[in-house]
Amino acid sequence: MPIRVGVAGTTQFLDDRIIFPVSPSDPVGVGTAQGEMYFNSTDSKLKRYARNNTWTALGTAITGYHHPYTGDGSSSSSPAYSAKSLYDAGVVTSGKSLKWISTSGGVKQVWCDFDTQDEDGNSGWMLVAHFDEGQKWGGKDSTVTTSTGNIHNNHSGYNISANFYNADVRRFRITVNADVNNGTNLGSSLSSNNNAADWYYDWDKTLQWKKVWAPVGGWTSGQRFYVSKVVAAGNPGSTEADRKRFTLHKFDHAYNLRDSYSVAQKHACLCDYGNNGAGYEDAVEGYFYGIQGEQEAPLAGMFDMWGALSTDGSKFEMYDVGRSATYVDGSSPDQDGSLAILQQNPASGFDKAGQDVNTNTAAKIGQDDNGVVACQNGASGGSHTANTNLSGVDMWWWIK
Repeated sequence: MPIRVGVAGTTQFLDDRIIFPVSPSDPVGVGTAQGEMYFNSTDSKLKRYARNNTWTALGTAITGYHHPYTGDGSSSSSPAYSAKSLYDAGVVTSGKSLKWISTSGGVKQVWCDFDTQDEDGNSGWMLVAHFDEGQKWGGKDSTVTTSTGNIHNNHSGYNISANFYNADVRRFRITVNADVNNGTNLGSSLSSNNNAADWYYDWDKTLQWKKVWAPVGGWTSGQRFYVSKVVAAGNPGSTEADRKRFTLHKFDHAYNLRDSYSVAQKHACLCDYGNNGAGYEDAVEGYFYGIQGEQEAPLAGMFDMWGALSTDGSKFEMYDVGRSATYVDGSSPDQDGSLAILQQNPASGFDKAGQDVNTNTAAKIGQDDNGVVACQNGASGGSHTANTNLSGVDMWWWIK
């Protein structure tokens, strides 16, 4: 399809195939197939002929229409761009159900939650992982693999989807609850349930799902990995608030859906890998990083996260990562792998939760130095060893 460019001071659009006159208004009856584009020299806007059969400036949402390049999710021949796109367009505004989604791995049926509202009052979550017991999500006494198969509400096992590696993500949500099927057992409705948790990490920009876990693909000498602190080598942090640990991509804040509060948490510390090496900052991309090959960051002790998230049947076990480990065969691991959110009003200086952060914790689940952590303290927080309320409960991951 041509892009028609209006020439200033003339009454013509020019390209290498057509010349036709224009009026002060948008073209009528010429090139009005959906997706046609032209440049309006009067208002200096690049426009497309949209699904509502009007000329619309690029970047302008069409009220009542889902993503312009996708369907309504009702069938494999009409896949949606995401659950969020369906919710935002008003196509689906409540309930939980399977929808056909155009994923990185092709058109797939995805379990979607349109009930649980985020801090902005919006919904549209897609399920991307399930673990029969949440405290084993990192691979302790379990085999965790990626899968291109279905991970639905009735899933059994320990799997992370290999279908979403390029998906756009602003929020990564962790639910610890036995059931995700009905409309009244997620989010704030769990506030009185000590055997459940529901929170998410929020970025102030869109990332690909694989970049939540690692800044680059592959795993080679000198490669970057995310850490929680900018610091000289040899300083892993002497206090909990000061920890330097291997993390997810630095985020803007965390939000506790169960207890309805936002907290200025910036890091989710996963394990001890590389904690004694230096920490650097990439101010453009907005994260802190360590470098493979520096102190306590051996090549053999980590794995290619991008590759695992895009390849069916790949091992994905934080428990087997380590400063003296051989990840491939699981020997000499650090025995870590936890996810956590801070309490509502943490002590001064606390902007991270998870590995080796043992207090100021609302919820934490996984392994920390070979110790099981499955704690639900609520908004008031406390020690990560205060209870085992989340022990044996399913864990579910969502993105949107």
